[in-house]
Amino acid sequence: HLSTAGAVSGYSIPTFWLALMLLLLFAVKFQEWGLPSLPSGGAYDVRGGGGFWDRVEHLILPAFSLAFVQTALWTRYIRSQMLEVLSQDFIRTARAKGARERMVIFRHGLRNAVMPLITLMGLAIPEMFGGSLIIEQIYNYPGMGQLTFNAAMGHDYPVIMGTVLFVAFLVIMGNLIADVAYAVADPRVRF
Repeated sequence: HLSTAGAVSGYSIPTFWLALMLLLLFAVKFQEWGLPSLPSGGAYDVRGGGGFWDRVEHLILPAFSLAFVQTALWTRYIRSQMLEVLSQDFIRTARAKGARERMVIFRHGLRNAVMPLITLMGLAIPEMFGGSLIIEQIYNYPGMGQLTFNAAMGHDYPVIMGTVLFVAFLVIMGNLIADVAYAVADPRVRF
């Protein structure tokens, strides 16, 4: 029940509000309280030279803000799929044959419940790009989302068309990855 409540609340929180609250807590308040804080914006610290760990530290809050809502959606979806699959006849048959509960849940149940989730994950690739536009503005992170926003504000149509083409490419690649993952996850799908 706790994970369901967390998933529902996670899906209900707007991404921009979550990003602002994370920024307020982990960058502003932690620094105010004397705790180790995360950077509030940018891709690297100008004074530090921008080493690998500095860039990772600057990426933690934007990446978490983007992934949190998607993870909450996937958690709700996999839960409903598992409940549906666990009530099917082949699960009852596996239990009647004497299979261990762990094997029934993971081998039979999860394997069949994860199939529709593969489609959602494939389509999440371009969706993350769309969400990054707002997150990059909040965290002042120089990426494709900020490039698109600045191009739209400056009426730079070739850059806008390039980013739209890139998102279309991501949609195609996401669908291709999902199709290949189907073949890996379920041998019946192979040609």
